[in-house]
Amino acid sequence: MRNAFAALSIALGACAAAPDVAVAQSFPTQPIRLINGGAVGGGWDLAARLLAERMKDDLGQAVVVDSKPGADGIIAASAVAAAVPDGYTLMPAVTSTMVMNPVMHDKLPYEPLRDFEPISMVCIYPLVLAVNAAVPVTTLREFIAYAKGQPGRLNYGSANSGYTFATETFKQQTGLDLYRIPYKGSAQTVTALVAGDVQVAMIDAASALPQIKAGRIRALAVASPERPPFLPDTPTMSEAGLPGFELVFWLAMFAPAKTPRDVIARLHTSVERSLKSPELRERLLTAGVLPMSSTPQALGDMVRRDLAQVREMAKTVRMAAE
Repeated sequence: MRNAFAALSIALGACAAAPDVAVAQSFPTQPIRLINGGAVGGGWDLAARLLAERMKDDLGQAVVVDSKPGADGIIAASAVAAAVPDGYTLMPAVTSTMVMNPVMHDKLPYEPLRDFEPISMVCIYPLVLAVNAAVPVTTLREFIAYAKGQPGRLNYGSANSGYTFATETFKQQTGLDLYRIPYKGSAQTVTALVAGDVQVAMIDAASALPQIKAGRIRALAVASPERPPFLPDTPTMSEAGLPGFELVFWLAMFAPAKTPRDVIARLHTSVERSLKSPELRERLLTAGVLPMSSTPQALGDMVRRDLAQVREMAKTVRMAAE
């Protein structure tokens, strides 16, 4: 995981132009399907659907989001890895699918660097540490003290290996004893947090933002190196008293391995053009995500770097596969 928005922007924007290859003039001639592993209503699903709307206009063909949630995104990833590599079946994948799962699962039915062709980055998801409104704390330091005073009695919710890894890393760095309750998606995690079924969650801002604004949950800190524009009053973990805790999750577009390069180039151009739309950018920012495109090569390089970093981090974080 890249540890700064600025560093991520530099790394992904270094080669902003599409690969210099001939684009297939006939592509696409039929609808394109985005197989999405995120639960309907979560930040992952929302960003994929907003992007699909804009890509449809750019490509002149329907771009349909096909939700296949569950199994930590493995169901969706397996389906795309096995699909015909013609550009008509794509995967909007998040950090947990491409980076966390290979570290957390011993027998994964896909391999990120072997089974997929990178197309483009789509956006990054700032993570926010949030608590139920009834929890009597307003700052990160107060929460750490509160949780240490009742070890093992507070529950945290998480929807996939990415959120679990982030929270377990937080536990390891703070010495807290929190009990995990799993959920099928981010939306369900937020619902449980609002209801008080869990007292705390490390969740993407896109899923949490409406309930934060409504006052039903309280944001204590963001795990990003900078305050995102949609949570300007929420301190970073470092500002709140936990220096060095920085995790940035992302959403990116992938195709099955061996998809022709000219098709990848056309799809990359479509994603990049879509993300330049002021309307789409505003809708994504309002939804709690930061739009950001990349070249296919830069995305592939980022997956390699993030895999190496998470494997190193996992040596000190004790957790079982989902």
